Amino acid sequence: MVTVERSPYKGMLEDARVQAWITDVERGSQSGAAGAFRRLGNCCETMATSPQELAKMDEKEAVVFLRQLVVRLEERDLSGVSIRTYIKAIKSWWTFNDLDVKKRVRVKDSAGRYDNERVPTREELQRILDVCSMRERLSVSLMAFCGFRPQVLGDFRGNDGLVIGDLPELVVSGGRVEFPKVPSLLKVRKTLSKKRNAYFVFVPQQACGYLKNYLEWRLGEGETLTQESPLFTAIWQYGPHHPEHVRTAMVCKGIRKAIVRAGFGWRPYVLRRYFDVRMMEAEADGMIIPDWRAFWMGHAGSMEATYTVNKALPEATIERMREAYSQAAEKHLSTVVRGSISKDEVVKTARVESLKMFGYTDEELGALGDVTQLTLERLQELIHEKSKLMLGLRQGTQKVVTVEELERWIEQGWDYKRDLPNGKAVIGLMEG
Repeated sequence: MVTVERSPYKGMLEDARVQAWITDVERGSQSGAAGAFRRLGNCCETMATSPQELAKMDEKEAVVFLRQLVVRLEERDLSGVSIRTYIKAIKSWWTFNDLDVKKRVRVKDSAGRYDNERVPTREELQRILDVCSMRERLSVSLMAFCGFRPQVLGDFRGNDGLVIGDLPELVVSGGRVEFPKVPSLLKVRKTLSKKRNAYFVFVPQQACGYLKNYLEWRLGEGETLTQESPLFTAIWQYGPHHPEHVRTAMVCKGIRKAIVRAGFGWRPYVLRRYFDVRMMEAEADGMIIPDWRAFWMGHAGSMEATYTVNKALPEATIERMREAYSQAAEKHLSTVVRGSISKDEVVKTARVESLKMFGYTDEELGALGDVTQLTLERLQELIHEKSKLMLGLRQGTQKVVTVEELERWIEQGWDYKRDLPNGKAVIGLMEG
């Protein structure tokens, strides 16, 4: 079986009953099945038993076994959260063998490994994006800006994942990729959703740019993009004409490497928490409502129920969600902020650059105060005064030069006025 073929406990599959159990669990989640299989094997190894011996137990024996298992796992310093996953795997095997263990086994609530994990700031997320490859940058941005689980980008086996058709507003034409509407709608099919409910979210301007670059690169490499083409592809083994979905493990591996290169120690899943926390801030600002945040993260709830029952939300509601998401992403999610420039800032910049061009220093500009408050007449006077100084004039519009220099000054546009008795001449600015 593909899910567990590399497991050190794959010998358990020689039992047809174990094969049937793991196949049943896989119908719910392939990654969950791999984890349950690994934990069952580890428990059997730890407690020196086998799946067959466990299946023979009655409820009383099962409870005793679980209590002993908890003690052994606590000796290994496993957290309470981790120990409960082992109990869940064992109980799954028992349930499959018609043994329903209802009695509760207590587990100490020790601190989990990620209990105190903080989410990146926007600046730290940008540091991660700066060291990413093209595909890593896209996966990081979609997890952080859309709240995806890694499995949405590519499933456990690499058999499924997001495809071009999941972006209904994306347009591919003539080797170019365009997004007529931004933020752009992105749908998540039931098969990719952990809760098995279809939902959608939006892709902000920043991530649309990364997606455009990635897809246009693939087009340039000779790939033909269709509605069924994977949004993320594995390294091509048979050329660009045979693209394959990327596996969840490879998605996480790429993201983890980028996080480490940026100098951090977070797990990839922290990017989904980044989306959740930032959207919670947007919710506090009144930009979005709680149901929308839960819906965009793929959680079951009232929005999910509405979407499922009605098959599709009204267009007006989708557009309201798009606008709300856009505002929330701009303020809380995106690391590239599009600043707005006021009219006064434009005027100030233009006037400062003009005055500098005529020779005004930063100190002189500082002495003038707020240049946006200067009248046009005063601005012209300042430029005229500096022009005269640049031309060598101190007062008035005339100056004295030597006779030898006279020809050169006249060629530059000056008027000859009169001779002086000391071998010099008076010239002035040309009038009119």
